[in-house]
This record gives sequence, C-alpha cells and structure tokens, in this order.
Amino acid sequence: MLIVITIISIVLALSFPMIADMKQSISASSGANAIAITVAAARRYATDPKNTFALTDVDPRIGTGSSEPGLYSGVAALFTPAGEIRLVKNDENARYILNATNYWYLERHGPRILDAQGVGQPQIELNGFKDLGIDYIQLGSDVGVVGITRNRLIASNKAPLLIPAPFAIWFDQNGYMITTGQDMTLAGSPDNDYQFVYYDGDYDNSYDCFLRRSPGTPYDPNEYNPNSGDFLQRNYDDARGKYLLPIEKIEAVIGLFVFSQDAFDNAVEDNLIPAWAGAQTSDNDKYWRWMQANAQMMLFSRQTGMLMRNRDE
Repeated sequence: MLIVITIISIVLALSFPMIADMKQSISASSGANAIAITVAAARRYATDPKNTFALTDVDPRIGTGSSEPGLYSGVAALFTPAGEIRLVKNDENARYILNATNYWYLERHGPRILDAQGVGQPQIELNGFKDLGIDYIQLGSDVGVVGITRNRLIASNKAPLLIPAPFAIWFDQNGYMITTGQDMTLAGSPDNDYQFVYYDGDYDNSYDCFLRRSPGTPYDPNEYNPNSGDFLQRNYDDARGKYLLPIEKIEAVIGLFVFSQDAFDNAVEDNLIPAWAGAQTSDNDKYWRWMQANAQMMLFSRQTGMLMRNRDE
C-alpha cells in the first residue's frame, strides 16, 4: 500500500502542472475565438450602410475649429484593461472641449477630393468614437491581451512594439483596416492623429487629444483591471457601471497576442519579464520572446479583416 500511495503521489505531483497548463491553454484559446468573432463583427458593422454618415460640405479649414460634420470612418473593436472588447462607432459629433464655452470638432486629414485639374481640398474626417450600443464582450479573467503595432523599426531589425490595453482594431467603411503607423511612445515621434481612435474614456463628453500613451507618464494597466489585486476603485464609474480608461488617444494595431494572465504574472514575479507599469521601449524584445514562447499570435489582414492562418503570412 505504501508503494501504491507513493506512486499515486508522484503521478499527482507530475499531473498538477500539466493540468494547470491545460487550463491556461483552454482559457487563451477560448479568448482567441471570442476575439476573432468580435473583430469580424466590427468589420461587418463598419461596412453596413446603416451605420454610415456622409460629409455634406468640404471645408479646407483643417484644425481651425470648423464645426462641419465629418466623413464616416468606421467601427473599431476597442480592448480595455478590464478585459472587455467594446465595439465603438465613429461619432459624427466628436469634439474636444477647450473650455466651458469653446470646443473643436475632431478632424483629420483624409483622401483628397479631386477636380478636373487633379487638385482639390482634403475631406474632413472624424476620429472620435462612441459605443455602438451593444453589450461589451467580456474575456475570461485569465485571458490577457497585448497589441502589436506596425513596425517602424525594420531598419534596426527590431520587433514591432507591444502595448498593453487600451488599443483598437479599426476598420473603415470599405472594410480596410486602419493602423497607427508610427511608434508614438517614443519622444519626438510625429503625431498622425488620423491613425488614432479617440474615445471618451473618462465619460466627460469630450475627447482628450492630449491624454495619450507616453514614456514620461507610464500607467499600470492592473490599476484599471478589476481582476487584479492592484485595481483602484476610483477607476470604476459607479453611475454608468463602466471602467475608465487610462488614455483616450488610442493606437490602432495590426494584431495581438493572447495569453494566460496568470502565466504572465508569474513570469513578472520570476523577473523573466518586467511589469507593464514603467516598462521602457528597450524591454520590448523581452516581451516578444516571452509572447512567442507562451502566447497565441493573432494577425488580421488589412484588406479583408480575416484572421491570418499563421504568423508568417
């Protein structure tokens, strides 16, 4: 009996880590399935004529406080630190409040309207987004996600920058994926506002153009995640029943990694990777190596929105 008990104990001891790994794998896989379905829904909503609005006039006064309505620029799947996916629609009345009496409509340089001579003025397009009006998709408490930005560091042979939520996967009215083309976390990088999704993350009826991701003002995503022991209750709006976002100028990514949050937290505790709070751009390679070994990569076609079959495609 002692021998049998000993053998059973050894088998159980060896099985527990395997069972834990299986749970993490199942959790990440279910999260990936939910993400793929939601991204496909975002593209479908973006191309639905019922969700569009049209520009009625062309105004060349870009960035001067014009009150003209904007050109419809689609729908995005917005990922939050709280593990939500919010489907958000382009807001034709998106505006940035300067003070109590003045505001700017959010405008961005778009494609030009050409006349017979091949010249013309840029259309006004809005990049402020509001909730589409459907329930949020809630990922499992152990499902972690991190966004993959477009690579501006090819010349230096570095991996694309990984960013924690919030980030967005954004489709325009033609079903084409819009992405942020620059590494906006680096000081001195040019701001291409038309490649960002602005979202009223603090519910003050204004889109804050200056509330953005920055190495000078890092934030801890766990403070906005109710499943974390570091969650701060002030980041929950009781009146609306919604979680606040740390930034409102949100990058549009080309894809993401899905992983077990528990496994990620364990790797941070073991000093294999740094915590997101205060992470530097120089830490990016460490995140990439860990994600490639422990996470599922999801890249989406910019033309069709379809999930790529493999990471090399």
